[in-house]
Amino acid sequence: MQRGIYNKMGLMKYEINFSENWNDKLNNKLFTTIRRYTRFRIKKLSDAKGEIVDILLDGKKYKEAILVGFDVLPFSEVPLGLLRLDIGSYDRKDIEILFGGIGIYSDTDVIVFYLRSCDN
Repeated sequence: MQRGIYNKMGLMKYEINFSENWNDKLNNKLFTTIRRYTRFRIKKLSDAKGEIVDILLDGKKYKEAILVGFDVLPFSEVPLGLLRLDIGSYDRKDIEILFGGIGIYSDTDVIVFYLRSCDN
């Protein structure tokens, strides 16, 4: 969370950080990200739904996007097509390696964020 940045309702502005621009997805009008579920994240997301959020790339502001919505579900229930689009690989092994590397496995609850770019 960036300190001192507030949205129109006076709430702290939400940020989503990406370490890589997988599949060049941050340059699309619509894009997703899949993150590990936490109760804290859900509370913040409820406040941010429909709001403009800052998209960071390696800790630096890259763009703004509207948080259109989100789903909470077990990782095993995320459709394979969505996973492929999210990371830009059709190889199931790549998906397992990438998400396993950040502690997300088939039984892990995740949040799928749906975002719409403000600048496209």
